[in-house]
Amino acid sequence: MYFSDSWSFLVELKAFPGEVPETVGIVPVDLSEEDDRGDIEPSRDVASGELRCLVGKDDERVGDERRYIARAWEYKEDEPFNGKFSMFRPMALSDFVRRLLDANREFDGFTEDDVARLKGVYGL
Repeated sequence: MYFSDSWSFLVELKAFPGEVPETVGIVPVDLSEEDDRGDIEPSRDVASGELRCLVGKDDERVGDERRYIARAWEYKEDEPFNGKFSMFRPMALSDFVRRLLDANREFDGFTEDDVARLKGVYGL
């Protein structure tokens, strides 16, 4: 995967209740890719008010699944570790969702009004 400073992220997947946490991994996400954007679904939990974000899809094929994002990291092109290793910095889930909405505006034709409305829905 080629990392782009504006659109590359790592997301940690939450374990299901009762699942051993070590089975959960971290996956790269490129928000400049329609296929990645289409498999990310933010929401606001009605009962708790918590911002959540599902990643993945379930097309009823073996191996398909969806999981909530536990944490996210943003790629920092201008800050390599020891001058050579790709560096990712932690970010709040709310900031990740804002970047998703930025990508929707940039690549999917969302208007400023669309983004403002969705920010209100997600409480951003």
